[in-house]
Amino acid sequence: MQQTEKSTEEEEILAAITQEQPIQQALDKDYWLQLDLPVPLLIVFHQPEAALEVSSLVRGETSYLIVPARPDASDQAQIYIDELMKARAGKYGSFLLLDILFDASSSTDLQISYFQEKSQATVKALKEALSPFKTLYNTLTVSSHEVTKPTLPNLKLLKQTGSIWIQIRLPSMFARPQQEESYPVLLRNFRDLFSEALRQASYTFLRVQTTYEVTHPRTLGRTTVDDAFWEADKQLYEIERSFEFLMLVSAINLNSAWKKFKEEGYQKMPTFYYPILPVDPEERKHALYQVRIDDVHDPTLAFLLRDKRRELDKQLDMLRERGTEDFLYSSLRLYKSIDEKLLSLANMLLKEIPVEKTQKGTFSARQFASRVEEEFAYFQQQNPDFKSKIHLKSSIPGLMVSRGELYIPSKMILRDHRVDALIQHEVGTHVLTYYNGSQQPIQLLRLGLADYDELQEGLAVLSEYLTGGMDPLRMRLLAARVVVAYERMNHTPFRDTFALLTEKHKFHPRTAFNTVARIYQSGGFTKDLIYLRGFFKVLQHLRKGGSLEPLLMGKIAVKHIEVIQALRERGILHPPAIRPRYWFDDAAQQRLAELRKKNNVNDIVSEIAS
Repeated sequence: MQQTEKSTEEEEILAAITQEQPIQQALDKDYWLQLDLPVPLLIVFHQPEAALEVSSLVRGETSYLIVPARPDASDQAQIYIDELMKARAGKYGSFLLLDILFDASSSTDLQISYFQEKSQATVKALKEALSPFKTLYNTLTVSSHEVTKPTLPNLKLLKQTGSIWIQIRLPSMFARPQQEESYPVLLRNFRDLFSEALRQASYTFLRVQTTYEVTHPRTLGRTTVDDAFWEADKQLYEIERSFEFLMLVSAINLNSAWKKFKEEGYQKMPTFYYPILPVDPEERKHALYQVRIDDVHDPTLAFLLRDKRRELDKQLDMLRERGTEDFLYSSLRLYKSIDEKLLSLANMLLKEIPVEKTQKGTFSARQFASRVEEEFAYFQQQNPDFKSKIHLKSSIPGLMVSRGELYIPSKMILRDHRVDALIQHEVGTHVLTYYNGSQQPIQLLRLGLADYDELQEGLAVLSEYLTGGMDPLRMRLLAARVVVAYERMNHTPFRDTFALLTEKHKFHPRTAFNTVARIYQSGGFTKDLIYLRGFFKVLQHLRKGGSLEPLLMGKIAVKHIEVIQALRERGILHPPAIRPRYWFDDAAQQRLAELRKKNNVNDIVSEIAS
């Protein structure tokens, strides 16, 4: 009976291989077959028979077989290897069999063996892709040599099908499985690079040796995601959702603080008050490091999670440090420092863009809320499920989006010509990317991947420009934020920084106060420096021919653009559910086309200044 069941199972697997169906199946104890995309290649990983699990090196790949690292262990799965080789080589012209094992006899030499001259292009791509790791760890060497008579049970079939065989022997510098010794950070870093190298080599093989259509190495990752990732994504999302970071580090008494500062002749440092913390940062940190990210095998997805955990760790530190000097240093760790180039740019903008007499606004908070409702209705025309809320609050310093909902200062008065630009900034960017992120399977795209703020604010500023609402006063304000952040970094007193804006740069006193207060609150909240930096990073992306679409799929950073595109191409992520109004506006698209052609900052400054 057992033999009959086994034969039936074999037949089902063989049929699935022939029909190019996905397979995720344990073949026996210590054997696992994963076939995702119908690519003409198979990675065979020889897992050492030890408690130390190192097969995570390949578990993020699209086509692999895990077998025990003992002689003849692959014989049990040979029928599947042969069927896969015959079927895929017959359809695509060739097949790559890639053996990977640990070599206890070598401590630092990664050895690549190959059979037949036609393997050399793939081997070369593999070696080149591993070169960055050789730079980081100069003791590692990568050698390659041709084997004239490899000991392979299917050597005859390999030749008949025009397939190639490559073997990678990993040195013990990464792990000593037999001794159950590992170097987790080194192994993790190597895994990420090794995955890229495997995909680059596979891409080269597919392009050179086969008719299989492939557009980029990043498309060769798995199209299915392990449960471990979804669980970790959910846990990190719930931790971030348990506290509203931006709200908790923002002063709740800016209006009264301004009145007192003015009454005291602009001399005394204001006293700011903050919301009561709804969570214990230490407890949240404990929960943060209970998330089992190491169980996530796909290096691309593990990178997103690990990066986000580091960011949440910093934010929790900042909640604990509100009102202290330590807050400033944590803020600089989170938002990075100001380099000379950014500071020079900010000072140039303040110098070159003429000072405009501040125009009095007439557009009330309630009028603005009414216009926002119209924008919500516009989104609902694209996606009937879209929902958001508007909150009018007297305690907030300015327009703010939190958890996809818009907060409006109840006494706010806006300049009429800035209304459309602000709607596209707050609603067309922040609300939109929250909603689009909520429609993706990865929950963190809703609240934001690590370091998303810079690209998000840069995109928001771009939306102001595309709607024609970027005026000289607004650009000078973005530059002033950088200058104020620089002064706070250098411990300049509040009153002196206020005087710098009012006396040297001719800002209205209330505008200057709000600008300085936003950055001096909590001890030094330097987030405002990212608006200008983010805007010019978005411009760099556009000049390189980059698309805006991946930037709208959720809240992401510049470093995630390629990752998001790869996940989209792998079928894990979806196109944006809704798009901003300027996406469909001819005048805005014309501005976008012209912006892509602008070669330097001066072109943009001249346009805004005029």
